[in-house]
Amino acid sequence: MPAANHYVPPSMPRIIQGQVHRNNAPTPTPEDYYRISLTTDLLNHALMQLESRFEDAVFVYYKGFSVIPSILLPTDPIWNDNVKEFCNYYRQDIPNYAGLPGEILWWERTWKGKNDRREDIPDSIDATLEQIDKGAYVNICTILRILISIPISSASCERSISTLRNLKTYLRNTMVQDRLNGLALMHGHRGMKLDLEQILDLFC
Repeated sequence: MPAANHYVPPSMPRIIQGQVHRNNAPTPTPEDYYRISLTTDLLNHALMQLESRFEDAVFVYYKGFSVIPSILLPTDPIWNDNVKEFCNYYRQDIPNYAGLPGEILWWERTWKGKNDRREDIPDSIDATLEQIDKGAYVNICTILRILISIPISSASCERSISTLRNLKTYLRNTMVQDRLNGLALMHGHRGMKLDLEQILDLFC
């Protein structure tokens, strides 16, 4: 509830000339003090987080999803430019950049024909990879593999940091790198079912 309902007048800390351990904005009223000391800092922090989360590379990555047939068909002809921008950003990874325009044109005609024949249209990256002819669409296959390999968030990285904090304690600080990597992977993917017989055949 607001402080006014409890008859508590708003106040602010004393302004001291040599204060260095907290905000010391010279303001005439408590409202101005909290607006400068708290609200402005909060908005600046939020803007910095948004800029880092939605930087140009992220938008280019999202444009690569236009190659998925279920997105391609309703976004014609915008999808063509989106895929070309994505390929230009990942140009070093595209195996045949010179043949990309022809491959994109044939890719579009293929899925438009299947849509006219009322065939199933894949709506995800893995479903598209299952139906794609990897020999005919080398560039498209590479695009899909890039899309499916890039994480959509940093949760896995943060989970790895938490895992390392649990594994490498002061009593285990002499652990070699290979063992640490193996334990971290086992801890992070402990829900995965493993075939013990296959592991023994591989390492024994």
